Amino acid sequence: MYCDIETVKSDPLISNEYPYGNPFDHIIDIMSHGTIIIRFKYVSRNGSPPEEKVVSYHLMNFKKKVLGVHVEGV
Repeated sequence: MYCDIETVKSDPLISNEYPYGNPFDHIIDIMSHGTIIIRFKYVSRNGSPPEEKVVSYHLMNFKKKVLGVHVEGV
């Protein structure tokens, strides 16, 4: 998901969709209505071989609603 957002920021054709806003706003919006997002993702730390981990996303209040990410075992 992070890679997807960085692509949005750097792609000149779609980067103007979030010039001042949060690119996660649409995800925050659907999660505010009760959606739960859990997925398997390959994760690598400090150059280690990628391992499959359970990744879950959570809403957090930090001056406004923001998206928090939890990676199993990290």
